[in-house]
Amino acid sequence: MNVTIIGSGFAALAAIRELRQLDPGRRVKVTVVAPRAEFVYLPSLIWIPSELRHAADLRLDLQPFFARMGVEHHPGAALEIQDQGRTVMTTQGSVRNDALLIAAGSEYLRKIPGIEHTLNPCSGIAAVEQMRRRLRTLKQGTIAMGFGGNPNEPTAIRGGPMFEFLFGLHTQLRRERRRDAFKLVFFTPMAEPGKRMGARAVGGLLKAMARRDIHRHLGHKITAFEPGRISTEGGDIPADLVLFLPGLTGPSWLAKSGLALSPGGFLQADAHGRASGGERVYVAGDAGSFPGP
Repeated sequence: MNVTIIGSGFAALAAIRELRQLDPGRRVKVTVVAPRAEFVYLPSLIWIPSELRHAADLRLDLQPFFARMGVEHHPGAALEIQDQGRTVMTTQGSVRNDALLIAAGSEYLRKIPGIEHTLNPCSGIAAVEQMRRRLRTLKQGTIAMGFGGNPNEPTAIRGGPMFEFLFGLHTQLRRERRRDAFKLVFFTPMAEPGKRMGARAVGGLLKAMARRDIHRHLGHKITAFEPGRISTEGGDIPADLVLFLPGLTGPSWLAKSGLALSPGGFLQADAHGRASGGERVYVAGDAGSFPGP
């Protein structure tokens, strides 16, 4: 039996380990489709602006893990799913399978006009290193930080990292004795940011911002980003640096897969991670839309 896994993040690596525990004789051939045999520990991106972590600390070469697990690495990027999941078309050719797990993560919605004037520190090492360089050059001014959502899938919000970046930046500037030179503004179209973490979370977050003199601009739709300014239906926000996490959607290549997608563009799955519209096709992680609260 041939199992193909698309991705090399948390969900993909957990699946490899689980498969090998279930198949100690390694009768199942496992192929991982990913551009690089590399794992990037994204949760620690928040430490790069203050240089408590560096890029090398976050990168892990997966070749030893693949060798230990008896996994074949296909160094290509997924382009399309064919034959109800049995064929994965990639930039390096096609990969056949008897069962498929899609653990490719999500993509960011970039439809707001002028979004190229923002910096998304959650998108990877290069972006957060650029954030660090910008912070070094800024002597004073306004830094605006916020996140958006997917209007077609309200649960597709991952705003937590931006709260970490926000409070982390406040602490970093204070330790550098530069906090008084900057105005920090948190913005989001959600009137109650953090609500998915529970009713008490919203009040706690807003009180924490108030204690740190972080200004709030909440509940107003973002209409455009321009150099030095964020336009919203509730007024403009002047800003010298804008850090923005867009809403999420599923990988764009899923549109050609023939598999059922949720309104927000994710793979529609049941409670067991089985993707609708395919046979022996599963999804794990941020590529899927799952039942539940």
